[in-house]
Amino acid sequence: MQSQKLQVLSEMAEIIQGIFPMDCMIAITDREKFLKYLPGNRIDVGVKEGEKLLGVMVLMRP
Repeated sequence: MQSQKLQVLSEMAEIIQGIFPMDCMIAITDREKFLKYLPGNRIDVGVKEGEKLLGVMVLMRP
């Protein structure tokens, strides 16, 4: 059930990103890895889909 919800959320990521009036990036994760990553126009923290989460990650723009 949880994986189905994450799959739907991943499929809707572009629509969710488009709803926000400001530049934003979208990252969807499970407890182990990034499932979906969409950089913003100016915001790109450089993660890749499938990349493993490393403990507590703080995503910052360089």
